[in-house]
Amino acid sequence: MMRSWIAAGLFALAACQVPDAVGPVSESKLPPRGIGDIVALVERGLAEPAPPREVQVETILEKAAPHLEVDRLRQVARVALDDGRPQAAVEILMQVLQSAIRIYGRFNVEWLRYDQIEASAAAGDHREAMHVALDLADKARGSAISRSAAMARACIGMVATGNLSGAAQLIESSASLSRGSARSLTEFNLARCRGDLALARLNTTEARDHYRIARRYLRGIVGEAGAASGVTSRSGYLALDPRLVTRMAEDLNMREVTALIAEGRFAEAEVALRSAIVAAATGRDPASPAVAQLVATLGEVLAEQGRFADARRLARLALRAYRRAGLPEMSWLMLDAQVLASETLMAQRRWAEAAETFAPVYDQPTVARRYVVGQVMPVLLALKTGKAEAAEEFARELAKRNDEGLGANHPETLEARALHALARLRLAPTDRTPLAELARIVPRMLDDRASVDDESGKAGLKLRRQRSIAEAYMIEAAGDPGQAAPLLTLSDGLRYRTVDRAIGASAARLAAGNSDLAALARREQDLRAGIAFGFARLARLADQFVPPAQRSAMMAQIESQQREHGAVRERIAAAFPAYAALIEPRAPSEAELRAALRPHEAAVAFYFTPEGGFAWAVPKAGPLAFARLTVGQAELEAKVARLRAALEPDAATGEVARFDTALAHELYRDLLAPIEAGWKGAKSLIVVPHGALGALPLGLLATGPARASAGGPRFADYRDVPWLIRQAAVSQVPSLAAFMTLRRIPAGAAEREAFIGFGDPLFGGRAPAEDAGPSTRLAMRGVRVAAMGAIDKVESESNLLSALVRLPDTAEELVEIARILGADPARDVHLGAAANKAAVARPETGRRKVVAFATHGLVPGDIDGLTEPALALTPAAAGGSGDGLLTMSQVAELKLDADWVVLSACNTAAAQGAGAEAVSGLGRAFFYAGARSLLVSNWAVESGAARALTTALFRTHAADQTLERSESLRRVMVEMIDRGLGGEGSYARAHPLFWAPFSLIGDPAR
Repeated sequence: MMRSWIAAGLFALAACQVPDAVGPVSESKLPPRGIGDIVALVERGLAEPAPPREVQVETILEKAAPHLEVDRLRQVARVALDDGRPQAAVEILMQVLQSAIRIYGRFNVEWLRYDQIEASAAAGDHREAMHVALDLADKARGSAISRSAAMARACIGMVATGNLSGAAQLIESSASLSRGSARSLTEFNLARCRGDLALARLNTTEARDHYRIARRYLRGIVGEAGAASGVTSRSGYLALDPRLVTRMAEDLNMREVTALIAEGRFAEAEVALRSAIVAAATGRDPASPAVAQLVATLGEVLAEQGRFADARRLARLALRAYRRAGLPEMSWLMLDAQVLASETLMAQRRWAEAAETFAPVYDQPTVARRYVVGQVMPVLLALKTGKAEAAEEFARELAKRNDEGLGANHPETLEARALHALARLRLAPTDRTPLAELARIVPRMLDDRASVDDESGKAGLKLRRQRSIAEAYMIEAAGDPGQAAPLLTLSDGLRYRTVDRAIGASAARLAAGNSDLAALARREQDLRAGIAFGFARLARLADQFVPPAQRSAMMAQIESQQREHGAVRERIAAAFPAYAALIEPRAPSEAELRAALRPHEAAVAFYFTPEGGFAWAVPKAGPLAFARLTVGQAELEAKVARLRAALEPDAATGEVARFDTALAHELYRDLLAPIEAGWKGAKSLIVVPHGALGALPLGLLATGPARASAGGPRFADYRDVPWLIRQAAVSQVPSLAAFMTLRRIPAGAAEREAFIGFGDPLFGGRAPAEDAGPSTRLAMRGVRVAAMGAIDKVESESNLLSALVRLPDTAEELVEIARILGADPARDVHLGAAANKAAVARPETGRRKVVAFATHGLVPGDIDGLTEPALALTPAAAGGSGDGLLTMSQVAELKLDADWVVLSACNTAAAQGAGAEAVSGLGRAFFYAGARSLLVSNWAVESGAARALTTALFRTHAADQTLERSESLRRVMVEMIDRGLGGEGSYARAHPLFWAPFSLIGDPAR
């Protein structure tokens, strides 16, 4: 929840300039998102001496200064409020009131009472602010508009204290008194209250509407207040002190940022805040507390996106600015920044550091009321640092407060009740009542979880918090065998959902049946993706100068897309009510999963936490197998990294490292052996990996110790390893929910043609190295193996696309597959200059059962400016089209009806970002475009082996079409282990580098 309600500096103007949409984007040249511009801006101010403070609050407070004139004391109160010390402002204003009453009389100090209301609210005492406002409304001697204004402000206090029904009634009473008086303080507060009420009810659409209304009123108030001096009453309109108007404008815009965050629209909030920081620093000290407060708020937004390092850096930057300005360590601005630093440490599970950072807060009663009482963070810190009694006390107060204020079914109330149950369980482990409560509460809490930054794969603060609660419950519940099935369903709901949503979006279009409705569904999805990309692009461009006209045009386009998106959703809701359920697939129950499985199949799922993992195996018939694993996230990552080290040849020598078969068997014992009873005997394993396991095909695990053999070609000894792939076919799905959706997708159009392929593109650089002997140099389809013929070592330093070399094997591979499938190579295989983005985008690509790409695969950083996964095709400079990079976002624009997309390239199973779910890059985009299943690579594939494997796969499948794709792949892999040889028989291909890089993602039978 955003704490920085009152941020200084031209925010109203900046918010009006938030971007709206995206025009044509220069391909693959977007700079990475960063905070360099913001840091440089504030650092420039920090390098200069701090300007002298106009008012020394401490001096005034020490002397009490009753002799100072009312305006002077009021100015001191405002400075205290700006310094993040609202409690001091309240104390000063009480002095002001006493002096003002003596000077002006009891009934002529309404303007000070409004200051008192705002200061009390800023101090977190919303109940006091509400009582003052209600008293003001009751005793006001002015016009009805004056009473109405006070009632409207009291309404805001009612929302903050949880009296939503009372707030709704007060809105109507205030509105009836002020009817006909437009652009008044009343109307401003009413609009603001409606927005607050909408947020409290989590009705975000309504919230957006009311914030738009509030902005309209605000413009009128600002326009008229410019000429006002003091507070006067004329023509039934309550004129405003311009300083109060500015403060309300800032308050409103911070509420709008909060609304964006509540909706998960972090990119929009980030863009708005970046613009506000630049505007606030224009013509003033860029390291002032006003600017620093906006910087800290931006840190909160970045933390909600999962960008914790950047968030903590901004928090520290804000702290430096506050200290330079002389703010006390216990001022709320300082503490807000300290709390943000603590939250980022908590999100990274650095509990001890977070507790140490947060410790000073507990000792200050006034501060504790804001940061401890009724807050989530102290509960989690106490739970994670072994302070169960404190956790129970904090959680009880939090649950009581949220239940009274927000209602029993509010997501924050559910979260508080879950925390309270966990704390009680820690205090009394034998009491199972809290565990039963958690079983009811946690699934409901996750149903309402906030959106995450799916583009990076990093969850924000709220989702991380809820995931931590759910994982703690899973650990407690794992000892009860009866909880195995519910925990499986729960774990599926905890996974990242980007690929699920892509599959669901494709399924929704295909299930719509009616072509007009399918087109409408596609338009809705494209608009939604375009809006998100537009805001993300603006955030990325924040480090660069963008002409105001261009930024305005981008903003206008986004607004246009938003309007069209709303209209399209209304049309779909009327014609296709099941649409929403398909695009947001839910985790299945055990019974639903079994019903979807075939007799020879078993579903195997994993979930890992820092404390350990969980594994399930669900056969078509027979008991579910469940085990609590000792392997946690960190250990799993280390072991997977060690195994994968042998799957990338050495860039300097071209040597292939020995594969650690002992570790492969150890991982089998850690992961699959504990649930063997649930999958043993199944011919097809449908695996739901988690975390680092998504980067490791399970078929290369060894079911027993390796038996070394001497003699034969190089790598031949790996033929004797008892690989798991010998026992069962292995396919992968991102979640059980995605698997269920894939099983429901209808068959493709019967009139589709068999095949289309793209490969052997030209890059305008050198030809393949002629001296690369097959026994020492392997032709790899990837950039990172620089010394092995994939890229010139000198040119690799600049990472130019022209440094890539052609891969002649890819042409032969695609031509052979085309012939196997009965396609016409001359028409259906696009090679050389013809393998370009324009050819891929033609309508005929969408009317093929199999779509194949055989080329270099790239990940962000391989090429200058590349910020998303891509396939390398022929650029315009070499006779093709565009920049030659078919990026993830461009793949998503394709319209496919493909049973299978084959990506015979490097690392096409890679995630979109560090920490993201597997296949969330190119894989997600192809699923969204309309693929039913994918063949993707997990590392840089050796070109000759890739050709041998893919052609044998299609030959095997064509020879016996009753075989499932996963079984066809299994047979080809085993054949390559047993008999596959490389160039002139110099080495065997039994090393997993050659036979194991490809994974089947999707329904193995489709």
